[in-house]
Amino acid sequence: MKRRDFLEQLGFGAVIASIGSVAGIFARFLTPNVVTPKAGPVEIGMPEEYGIGTLTHIEAARAYIGRDQRGLYALVATCTHLGCTPRLEGKQFACPCHGSRFALNGDVLAGPAKRPLDHMAVGLTPSGKLFVDRSRIVSADFRFSA
Repeated sequence: MKRRDFLEQLGFGAVIASIGSVAGIFARFLTPNVVTPKAGPVEIGMPEEYGIGTLTHIEAARAYIGRDQRGLYALVATCTHLGCTPRLEGKQFACPCHGSRFALNGDVLAGPAKRPLDHMAVGLTPSGKLFVDRSRIVSADFRFSA
């Protein structure tokens, strides 16, 4: 093999490798980093653990549990744009993927998300522990009094 042919093949291989790595990075960018929680009810502790005016992230349920004067409520911690997990930043939620912003009640403050965060059912197990159920979406007015 001539030196010129070797260098041409080496250059061609480098170009193919760079295109492949850029394609892999681009595909990773388009795929949100989403962890799907288990289906069905998830126990989240005792009612007294959640004080009025608090909002707590529960990773096992991918939810935010809040309590106001009317009772307990749960927001699904999944952005309605592409499914990333919004973070609590001050007095609002911010999606780290594409910049959507939500109010503490789940309403959209800034897009690209078009829909508010979903609210899920909150209830009490026979043993007296709270649970949330992602499979049961409820209205934003729903509160569980415990």
